[in-house]
Amino acid sequence: MHLTTVLTPILAAVVAAIHDSNDVEPCAQISKLVEDANENHISARVPHDLAHRCLLSMPFESDRAVDFLHQARKILEFQSTIDILKNPPSGYTMPSTDILGGIDTILGKVKSNSYTSQFEMDLELTQLIKTAHDGHLVFQLCSQSIFTYQIDMPLVSISTDGLALPQVYTLDDAKLQRTVSKAVSPLVSINGTDAATYLELYAAGQNLQDRDAQYNRLFPAPARSVTNTPTNVNGIWASIGDWTEGAQLTLKFGNGTEKTIEKTATPSEKFFSYKNGTNLYNIACLPRDLSTAPSSLSGAEKASSEIAGLPSTTWRNSANSIAGYYSKVPGLEDTAIIFLPTFSSSAAEVAQLAVDFLQNATEAGKKNVLIDLSSNPGGYMSIGIDLSRIFFPHAVPYTATRYRAHDAAKYLTKAYSRDNSTDTSNVFAYRQMVRPDQKIDFSSWDDMYGPHDILGSSASSLLANFNYTSTSSKGFPINGYGPVPLNPNSSYFPAENIALITDGDCVSTCAFFVKLMKRQGVRTITFGGRPRNEPMQGVGGVKGGQSLGINYINGYIAQANGLIADSVNSGSPLLTDAEWKAFNESSPSTTASLQWSGNLNLRNEYDPEDGQTPLQFVYEAAECRLFYTLENYVERESVWQAAAKAMFGGGECVEGSIMGKGSLGS
Repeated sequence: MHLTTVLTPILAAVVAAIHDSNDVEPCAQISKLVEDANENHISARVPHDLAHRCLLSMPFESDRAVDFLHQARKILEFQSTIDILKNPPSGYTMPSTDILGGIDTILGKVKSNSYTSQFEMDLELTQLIKTAHDGHLVFQLCSQSIFTYQIDMPLVSISTDGLALPQVYTLDDAKLQRTVSKAVSPLVSINGTDAATYLELYAAGQNLQDRDAQYNRLFPAPARSVTNTPTNVNGIWASIGDWTEGAQLTLKFGNGTEKTIEKTATPSEKFFSYKNGTNLYNIACLPRDLSTAPSSLSGAEKASSEIAGLPSTTWRNSANSIAGYYSKVPGLEDTAIIFLPTFSSSAAEVAQLAVDFLQNATEAGKKNVLIDLSSNPGGYMSIGIDLSRIFFPHAVPYTATRYRAHDAAKYLTKAYSRDNSTDTSNVFAYRQMVRPDQKIDFSSWDDMYGPHDILGSSASSLLANFNYTSTSSKGFPINGYGPVPLNPNSSYFPAENIALITDGDCVSTCAFFVKLMKRQGVRTITFGGRPRNEPMQGVGGVKGGQSLGINYINGYIAQANGLIADSVNSGSPLLTDAEWKAFNESSPSTTASLQWSGNLNLRNEYDPEDGQTPLQFVYEAAECRLFYTLENYVERESVWQAAAKAMFGGGECVEGSIMGKGSLGS
């Protein structure tokens, strides 16, 4: 039975008060609600529309916005895909987009006084940035993190057997169906639109470059708890932040019943206290001296003794970022499982555990290995390279990147041309870089810089992500490079006996690790996605070569200006006066007109056989696809069981999904 959602007493009181207090500032109303909630020791939930009105009451300063957009545009000149996105190559499944053109459009609207609040401009700019579908390109604008949004109704997408097309259910109904064997109705429409279609359209705003991976992000992660996962426990659907559909959603179920649910918002600040939108704007958006800002009081989280949702094991590291399992579930007797939820961890611990577990697995007579990478958000690239070398010690992990060639990048590269430091992370210092073969250096700064015309974009020469020999260390080992001896010196398992499990939401270093493994012949099985009988990418997240924070770009610019000034004083200038002027004109100011932060993709990544097409624009279907069953949401081992059967036991895959490299989906 489906009933209309009942508001909490405090929230209901606020809703009633809105109609009687239209003369009261909406931010002040929220402040009172937060105060009452804190007194009652509960989390503050406010009506979605009230939060919207509070944000819209923030003022707008056009002169400040113009300066901000000019600086943001200069930052975006470093985004490696900015030109190619306007006319992407065939195989890219997302629409084209002109990010810089969009910035100019927003700038024009600012100058014509088309915005009345900071929130309006920030929302439009955020939506523009998302059209890149690049998890490395993120703008965190001052008005966009004031509230988090929620719907108290997580949904799940469930297939009867993993092969049949799934239907959407509420999580509560799915649990009810399993615990008391009660038949429940699927969700058939949302606001009058077919449920799967509505969810797919809503999911399209996610910063993934695959529609099936976007769709998966809507739902809770099946039967596991992962730190650093990009989704929350209820899925992105339950964190809806869309302002175009109103404060309510109408759900219709297969048995004809309907349910109305309310969207709510929670202030990100526990003690939200603002008398009006101007007060909020002054604190949240205007620049402040960070040296006087309060420091975080949160300490490092202690790892739990077990990983929630997974069976017990002694094979795990201190951060639970890698674990090995031997399962007693039928069908997994011959298979060792490695659970790898992130590449952000102690690199040395990950390496040691991986070697020890694989050696033990061979001694225990295991024949196959499953590596579970579901919802892995990436992390340290050196860990991905090192793990690939542990599995295949004699394979050279090919890395090849290019950064976008433009004036600011050119003068940065020239400014660092005399840099002999050991900072192997500075891509603009050619002396620290190496070509993809890991053997040949660059002869000069312009030998590395180029530029070269690559798919209509001006780009640098091909260079490796970094020099393995100089980067490898005991703390960040790369097997067989630098001071790290080769261990093991031969593969524990052949490629045909290794399979990777993903849900498409495999990002950054995760995507790179999958690529390295697939080059050795390892296969991928992916779960979930839209209810369609067709292929699905195993990797639907960003495949860029380097994520770089905006603060790092500003740091490089400031440091380069110091190097240039020192060279002028020494009588041997790095740049001419005209070049230095051009550098400053093309570089973003390090003094912000508004509070904001973000990342971008500094370098594109390329395959060995194609130094022209960035991997971000290459479609590659997984070898097999299955849909999630109800059992998969409850027992993670059932996912491993299904994967082992399909990849090693002659089991079936979703009809039409068995595809290989380079196959194009719709």
